[in-house]
Amino acid sequence: MFDYGGNFGFAAVETQVPAGEAQWASCTNSAYGFEVSYPADWFVWDSPSAHLECAYFDPVTMEGLSQEQAFEQAGLTVKMYDASSVAAALAYLEDNSVTVENATVAGLPATLYESAPGEWGYRAYVVPLDGGRTLVLAAWGEVNAALQARADRVAASFFFGM
Repeated sequence: MFDYGGNFGFAAVETQVPAGEAQWASCTNSAYGFEVSYPADWFVWDSPSAHLECAYFDPVTMEGLSQEQAFEQAGLTVKMYDASSVAAALAYLEDNSVTVENATVAGLPATLYESAPGEWGYRAYVVPLDGGRTLVLAAWGEVNAALQARADRVAASFFFGM
């Protein structure tokens, strides 16, 4: 990173893909300036609108599915909400969570919601952004150590500001 005064610095991190897990790929949402990494062998639902771009990811193809069907099947969802539509999503998370914690995503303050361990549910990060937008990243499935680790790795992979 360089600033206008000629100062510079760098940061690097070495990562290792856990045994038995696929390599990771990236999806970029140019409309909202973020990038997210996901398991490379997963399918990404091709959405027609910018706020749903990079939205639904799953090990099983979602070809031919509607938005609602893709959401119901998805192993991971990444969605940008505007101020008028985020209330329903937050109400769902708040009503169904047994754990609510402070967190960070891409260096920004976030709230981490998780439903009951051992049951089908989610681990979700909610990131309020400037301009009344809110990013919600959620891993879906049986809430266990693997789902928690996947959600955490995806949240840690987020990058804003392309």
